[in-house]
Amino acid sequence: MTTFVAPKISVIVPVYNAAPYLSKCLSGLLAQTLRELEIIVIDDGSNDGSAAIMDDWAMKDRRIRVLHQENAGPGAARAKGFEIACAPYLTCVDADDWLDEGTYEAAWKEMADSDVDVVCWKLARPSLDNQGRIVSLRDISGFDGHAGKYPMSTDIAGLCSGSMCNKLYKKSILNGCGVKAPEGLIMGEDWAFWWKYVLHARFVFFLNDYSYYYRKRADSITHDRVAAEIGNRYAYDFLAAFEDVYSHYVSNGAVDRHLANLDFLFYAVLRRGAGYLACQDDAVFNGYALKLISKYELGRSGHEGLRDFMAGKPLHRLKYKGIERFFSIKNVGGMKVLHILGHNFKLWKRKPRKI
Repeated sequence: MTTFVAPKISVIVPVYNAAPYLSKCLSGLLAQTLRELEIIVIDDGSNDGSAAIMDDWAMKDRRIRVLHQENAGPGAARAKGFEIACAPYLTCVDADDWLDEGTYEAAWKEMADSDVDVVCWKLARPSLDNQGRIVSLRDISGFDGHAGKYPMSTDIAGLCSGSMCNKLYKKSILNGCGVKAPEGLIMGEDWAFWWKYVLHARFVFFLNDYSYYYRKRADSITHDRVAAEIGNRYAYDFLAAFEDVYSHYVSNGAVDRHLANLDFLFYAVLRRGAGYLACQDDAVFNGYALKLISKYELGRSGHEGLRDFMAGKPLHRLKYKGIERFFSIKNVGGMKVLHILGHNFKLWKRKPRKI
């Protein structure tokens, strides 16, 4: 049995009925080159044998801590893991995913040496054969080409996937600033957590040499879009996620300093949530969104998309404006991006700021 040492990173693994994948996930975590890990596995009311699997792994390695609870959802499971974690740096892994063996060592080194508040690594979606071997990979991290240290900004934060699993966080920020994911949502928990954390982060470090492998399961709650009522629930969950973020800005006295950012975030959830609706321009959804705009006095930054939506323009027509529907060149996170007829092309990268 492995001797326990003080952990440098606590890894939170919420588990609900992941028996076919759990051993691969846990064995991969134990194989990380950074040995000083605390692996907190939260059994969220599984009934498929997952509980026995995690208990067996905990008997083999003292770095694994197991907690069994009634089903409360992944957000509540992660929150419990964050609450009991001992390490100064925290991250998450979903029970059906895995990551490159050197990821945590590289992330911990940059967090300790580069004076940053969060480290992000690449997020990849693998296609697997019948034996579980990777036959192809799709990079879905959004920051390909960006590496190293950057001052945190809305543009830079927007390059990062909202996933909680491809980032290393400081426990001091989570505890000291009250950053936590909202509970009770199917969609938007990770997104809300990230944008609350961004408010308190000064610098971010991008790791381009390591990846987190995100398995797309047919039975996952985030991919079940067969019923209209489920899609509608997803759409309203994103609006609820924004309300959670707005409340965090209020409690930190940050609303007036971040009007443009809040308008950007609301427009983002408006567009993303609408994509799940059975009817693309649902009058009830639009009416509720307009009430939120009025309630939170959004649109004060002059955001063009919100202005058009408030003027009655259908959501599906808000994506492009005038000539930008066909052609535009914009700065996106340090990159010049050329947009032509719905396709984006990276032209060049600005030199990263020396820190």
